[in-house]
Amino acid sequence: MSEGFVHREHDEGSGSETEGSRRRLLPALLAGLLALSLLSAMAAPLLLERSSTGSDDEAKGLLLGAAEEMDSCAASAGGSYSGCDARRMRELAPGIEWREGWRRTARAGGRQDRPGLRLRRPGRGGARSYRLETTSGSGYVFSYEYSNGSVTKNAKGSSEPEPW
Repeated sequence: MSEGFVHREHDEGSGSETEGSRRRLLPALLAGLLALSLLSAMAAPLLLERSSTGSDDEAKGLLLGAAEEMDSCAASAGGSYSGCDARRMRELAPGIEWREGWRRTARAGGRQDRPGLRLRRPGRGGARSYRLETTSGSGYVFSYEYSNGSVTKNAKGSSEPEPW
């Protein structure tokens, strides 16, 4: 027999190597699944936050664009917002879904939140004021209020309104 080579007989019937491999493989697979589950649980809130931030930014952009359209309307009417109702604004800015005021519902006496933009005028300042509102995909209600040269921008979710 040559040196350095050792021949070992392998008993096909014993299966001790196969059982040992299976015993080591199962805990490794379970540990891997547990690690993936933990990572996905940590990533889910971050992904949800990103999507709500995007819809909030879209709502703010809608309000700012609508405010520009309101200013253009008032400029053509000598500085008065009195002629800038939802019907007129639909003619001037057809890309925005304008709605006049708020429609009360029987449910809890609250506003009926539908997609689009709600316009209320005149506000406290009469023909020199207006208020715009829209609801984002995250459920926040964003408002833009103009009154005699002063602008107030608020967001309301589950708590008191906050400036944006």
